[in-house]
This record gives sequence, C-alpha cells and structure tokens, in this order.
Amino acid sequence: MKKTLFIILLTLSAIGGLFAQVNIQLGQTISQNFDVLGTSATATMPTGWKVDKNTTVRTLGTYSTALTATERIGGDGMTSSAGNGIYNYGAGAANTATDRAVGFLSSSSATKSGNLYIQLTNNGSSVINSFSISYNVEKYRMGTNSAGFSYQMYYSADGTTWTTAGSSFLTSFPADASTSGYDSAPGDTVPVTNAILSYSLPAGSSLYLAWNYSVTIETYTSFAQGLGIDDVSITAGGTAAPTIIVSGSLSPFSTFTGTPSAAQTYTISGQNLTGNITVAAPTGFALSTDNTTFSTTLSLASDFSGTIYVRLTGVSAGTFSGNIVHSSPGATNVNLAVEGTVTNPNPTINITANLSTFSTQLGTPSASQSYTVTGLFLTSAISITAPTGFTLSTDNTTFSTTLSLANDFSGTIYVRLTGVSAGTF
Repeated sequence: MKKTLFIILLTLSAIGGLFAQVNIQLGQTISQNFDVLGTSATATMPTGWKVDKNTTVRTLGTYSTALTATERIGGDGMTSSAGNGIYNYGAGAANTATDRAVGFLSSSSATKSGNLYIQLTNNGSSVINSFSISYNVEKYRMGTNSAGFSYQMYYSADGTTWTTAGSSFLTSFPADASTSGYDSAPGDTVPVTNAILSYSLPAGSSLYLAWNYSVTIETYTSFAQGLGIDDVSITAGGTAAPTIIVSGSLSPFSTFTGTPSAAQTYTISGQNLTGNITVAAPTGFALSTDNTTFSTTLSLASDFSGTIYVRLTGVSAGTFSGNIVHSSPGATNVNLAVEGTVTNPNPTINITANLSTFSTQLGTPSASQSYTVTGLFLTSAISITAPTGFTLSTDNTTFSTTLSLANDFSGTIYVRLTGVSAGTF
C-alpha cells in the first residue's frame, strides 16, 4: 500500500511539473477567456495561470508561491460591502454566468495588490523575439477612491524579479460616484489590443507575465473598484521591431577658423537590427568612434554599442546646425540635434612683461631680464626689434638686435643692455 501511494504521488507530481506552464512557439497564438472557472468561488485556475494578493500597494509576488484558485465570486449587483480578495467574476449573475474573468477587490487593509500570473514556455525550436498581447480589463464594481484603480502588466525571466511592460500595458480607471455594483456586469470594459512586448525568448526558456491590480497612486485602498482580466490573447512573433537607441545630448560647439573644436560624446546601440547603422553628420561637423580619426559619416555594425565623438570642424567661419542622422534598414531614423559657431580669429601677439631699468659698466653687458611672447592666429612670423643699446635672445646665450619667431611661438624672450657705449638708452 505504501509503495502504491508513493507511485501515485510521484506520478501526480511529475504531471503537475510537466503541465505547470503554458507552451507557446514562434507564430502560435494562445488564448484564455477563463470560462473554465465555472461558478465556484474557489475555482481552480487554468493550467499555467496563478493568482495572489498582498497587503502592499503596487507590489508583485512570486510565481512559484502564488495560488491556483480564486476565493470569491462576483457579478451583477455587487454591493458596497463586498469582501476583498481574489474574484471569479461572472458577466451576469455570479452563480450562473458562463462568461468568466479573474480579478480582485481591495479593502482598507487587505488585497492592497492583486496579481494574475502566467508562465509561458517556448517549446519550439526557434527564438521568439516579441509578443503581441491583447486582453480586456473589466469593471465589476464602482469605487469612490479618488486615486482610482489600475492594472499594470509586468514581465520576468524567473517569476521573481519583475520589470514593467510600460504604458501600453497600463489601464487606469478614474474614481466613480459610488461603490455600487452594476445591474448588468461588467459595467465598463477597456481593451488592450495587440500591444507589443519586445522580449527574446530562446527555445526551452520561460517568460512570466503578471497583471498587477492596485490603487493607481498613493496607498489608501478603501472604496475600491472591482476589476477583472478577461479574453487574453498572446501571439509569439519572430521579429521584434528593429530599433536604434541614442542616449545623450550635445551642447553648442564653438571654435576658431582652422581649429577643430573639442569633442563631445553620446552613445548609440541597436536592437534587432538587420543591417549596419549609418551615422551622418550635418555640414560643419565630423564624427569618430575613437576620438582620433574623424569623418562626416560612420558605418557601424548592427550590434554596435558604444560611444560616438562629435566635433565642429572649424574649416570655415559661420553658424552650423542640423541633425546627426542615425539610420538602419527597417528602423526608424533617430536624429540628434547639433549646433555650433566658427569664428574668424583676430591675429594677436600677447606680451607679458615687467622690465626694470637696466644699468651696466662700459664694455660689459648687463644682466638679462625676461618677458613672454605668445602668438595667436598669426599668419606669418613674429618679428621683434630691440632699440639702440639693447639686444634680444630666446636662450639667454646668443643675443642679437632682432629676432624672427614662428607664428605660433609661445615662450620667453631675454633682454640685456649691450654696454657697448656709455649713455642713457
């Protein structure tokens, strides 16, 4: 008898593990209208679907510990005193309606969040790259809570750590004038139709989805709306939309004619791209991936993810603006605005000097003093001529009455009194 019981339990355990998820493969659509729940308050959830509730607003649990049955039934004429919990809702009389939905109702201290879960397993041989998801959010009881109530869908690779699926999967209801039910429930239905979840699911792996019911904002959950999920349809797609992702912004550039500006950076990456990423700069700008070699266009691998350097070329004076255009076959172009000004410089010789009065004895050069000279934007050599009685040097060794320096010279000039003849100079 013990051996027989053990074999039965082992078999049931194996069957439970084998059919715990909902299988899906590339190109396939799975659907669930929850009509299999029947009219029981403690209805068993369909295969792969689970539910739970908790006492913290907008909080999800874990798929592995979630429940496999509802707690209550609701339908036409729900009262303002209806209990909180996990509901098997009926579109009609709660105990006879055949059109069912799964949902929740909050109270002041319980079922502050309710969660509906599904485990999807890719049992095919091809990677699924996206999911087209449709469902209805149905209201079975009104609520006067000023924050309103919402369903937000999430997804997870392990059924424990969840990521929001975004605003396409958020359905919110504003507050109602009462906490009554509807003579004919549901009283309001909001569809989510063919919303796309981009997610790569390899063969043999699982994706978990969760619909979280809770107050839309804040933490007060009394006078709640009773909301359900119905008519779920999920289609596994083979190709997610190719996308170029550009992050960062560029401040206005400035430089002088003939001198490239300092570079600024931003980042770029691609998702699901089928061809190279082309990056094209507008007139006056150049691009690089290494901050050394610059060009007006770049061709990057489809899986490129990294830094782009941008600079104003400075080739000609003027104001330059436009968009850096990022393109790839099948992807929507992404533009990044850029602007800058190139100014013709004023040729300038800057001198920093503070020379004291020189003195020496006849026939002996004085001690030298020094000052600095810097040439900016000059187009020819710097010529320096000393007055009578003085000589100049760049090395404090070889002195002459004139110097010819490079147009971009920046350094020290030494000066001394020659002492060749007596007098004041």
